[in-house]
Amino acid sequence: MDIEKPEIIVFAGLGELFFDNYQHILRVIGQKPDYLFDNDYNKWGAIYHGKKCLNKKELLSLPKNTKIIIVTRLVDIIFCELKKFGFRNIYAVNFERSESRVGKVYEVAEAKKFRQQEIQLDKKQLEGTWCYISGASRGIGAFIAQTMAKFGVNLVLQGRTIDGLRALRDKVCEHGIETIECSVEFENSVDLDNHCTWIKSNCPTLDFGFLNAGMSLKPEVAGFSRGSLDGWARTYQVNLIAPWKITNTFLMNSKLKKRGKLLYVSSSISGRLDESGYACSKAALNKLIGDLSKNSKSFEVDFCLLDPGWISTDMGGHNATNNISSLFPGVVLPIISPHSCNGSWISIQDYCGFSVEEALNRAYYLGNLRKVV
Repeated sequence: MDIEKPEIIVFAGLGELFFDNYQHILRVIGQKPDYLFDNDYNKWGAIYHGKKCLNKKELLSLPKNTKIIIVTRLVDIIFCELKKFGFRNIYAVNFERSESRVGKVYEVAEAKKFRQQEIQLDKKQLEGTWCYISGASRGIGAFIAQTMAKFGVNLVLQGRTIDGLRALRDKVCEHGIETIECSVEFENSVDLDNHCTWIKSNCPTLDFGFLNAGMSLKPEVAGFSRGSLDGWARTYQVNLIAPWKITNTFLMNSKLKKRGKLLYVSSSISGRLDESGYACSKAALNKLIGDLSKNSKSFEVDFCLLDPGWISTDMGGHNATNNISSLFPGVVLPIISPHSCNGSWISIQDYCGFSVEEALNRAYYLGNLRKVV
């Protein structure tokens, strides 16, 4: 990172991402902070990693050219507050994965200016394309299906129950698209095998796909302390083995057009042993897709991970912090852009509240989308 060494550096926003990724952040920035800061007064005066967390009065007493690096996702909110305080040199860490990957450090004011520019960005013509969506009958999958339908995308819909898929079909067909419904139980290996045989023989050639179907079982079934072999095996079957098998079928049977895109709904869940089966299966999925993305040229397909955040659905529960509508426009960015998303980890909540144009600009600025020359 090419930043002149300032007189003082402050890390702001001492949340879970900061504590989980402190050493990664230091490696990207290349030096330790002089101080820390958080809006939580309970942290004021405490020492973390050998550095003091300042209170607001102490922060305001620092020179206005102090380099402040935001180390949480709440960048826009904290930036506005710091700017109001008169600070000028404000940067932020771009977290690509909450547990192990810290992206570039960027200047927030420049990113905001770039996002709000009227840049003419290419958009892919989606009408008449074909998209596969697993776990489509409810929750995130149903939202993705309805969003794609609004863009005129034809859909191959997989779900556990035919009734749920037919109800979804009736909604999306109002947009004049074609649909194919596949009732498949991914927990059942025979069912999964039969589905892949159908894909090989009968599935239309796809432009892109969302591997969204997921399973999160109760702690007494797939947690660390009380989980069972069967619970963990079922979780891995749905969250890892099914995406692998379906992806393998797509790629080995040329079911994706050249420069097609496969998008995988993952999770940044961390530190919750009651959900170990789910968390570990998603970590394994991340590894698989990361390795596939390194071989993207061989397949002429982009592989991209999507982190939707904690969404209020039947699976996410009613205590979740984000409602289903917050998935837009982040979930469509890789699809609506003709450029590469290969190897990206897109945190969908980073784009909540933006227009599609603003979100696209931000995605290009952060490197989630890249023009391939």
